[in-house]
Amino acid sequence: MIQTITKNSIRDLLPRRKKTSHKGQNGCVLIIGGSRDFFGAPILSALGAIRTGADLVHLFVPECNFDVSRCYLPEFIVHSYSGDYFHEEAVFLALSLIDLCDSVVIGPGMTDREEVLVGISIFLKKISCPVVIDADALPVVKNMYLHDKQAVLTPHAGEFQELIDKKLPDDIASREKILCEYARSQGVTVLLKGHSDFIASREGKIVVNKTGNPGMTAGGTGDVLAGVVSSLIAQKVEPFFACQIAAFLVGTSGDFLAQKKSYGYLASEVANTIPEVIRDILAQEPKIA
Repeated sequence: MIQTITKNSIRDLLPRRKKTSHKGQNGCVLIIGGSRDFFGAPILSALGAIRTGADLVHLFVPECNFDVSRCYLPEFIVHSYSGDYFHEEAVFLALSLIDLCDSVVIGPGMTDREEVLVGISIFLKKISCPVVIDADALPVVKNMYLHDKQAVLTPHAGEFQELIDKKLPDDIASREKILCEYARSQGVTVLLKGHSDFIASREGKIVVNKTGNPGMTAGGTGDVLAGVVSSLIAQKVEPFFACQIAAFLVGTSGDFLAQKKSYGYLASEVANTIPEVIRDILAQEPKIA
C-alpha cells in the first residue's frame, strides 16, 4: 500500500537550523519567471521560498515586471532583462546568477511563446544545479534528457498528460504505476498536484499527500508550491523529501486558512501561513530527557 505523508513523517524530514548559522547558509533560491501577461507567478514562488526559510531569494524577470517585483517585498533581490518575455539573450544573464544560488525555479508565468521555450531549453541544457521545472517550462521537458540533472517536475494532471501523450487513468493503482515509470525512466522527481498529491522519486518510490482542500484551486498556489520545493532543496533536503514536505506544508496551510475563511483565501495567504504550520509541527516535537 502506498505510504501517506503524515505530520510525524514531515517533522522528521524538516531541516533544522543551527544556532551558529549565518546569512546564506540556509539556502539561496533563484526564481526565473514572469512575462508581460503574468507578473504575479514568480512573486508567489519567491514568497513560498522565503516563507519556508530560504535566507536569500533572487528573482529574474523581464523589465516589465521589475518594478512590481522589487516593490512587493524589500527582501527580494530582483534582476531583470530586456523585453517582455524570456528569450535566448536572457539565458546568459540567468546563467551568471547561478553561482549565487543553491537551487532554481523556472517556469511560473513565462507563457508558452516559441522564443520563451527555446530560451528555457537552452538554459536547462547548460545548468547542473538542482532545478524545479514548473508551469510554462514543463513542455520543454518532453524532448529533453534530464538524467544528469537534479530535476523536479511539478505538473498538475493536465500538464502531466501532455508530457506522456496520453490520458491518466482514473484507477489510482494504474496512475501510480505510470507516474513511477515516468519518474524512473526520465531520472526526475515528480510532484503530481491534485486532490491528492503523488510524489515519485527517480528511483521509482512513491508516496501520497492528502492535505489540502478545494480552496487551493485559487490561482497561484502551484507557484507557491514550486517555491517551497526549491527552498527546501536549497536547504540541502533531498528532492524526494523536499517534495513531500512542500506538499504537506502547502496543503496544511490551505487547511488552516479554510477553517478561518472557507474557500475565499489567496495563494499569497497560503505562503504567508507556512511559518505558522512549521511552528505547529515542530512545537509537537518529542522532548529529549
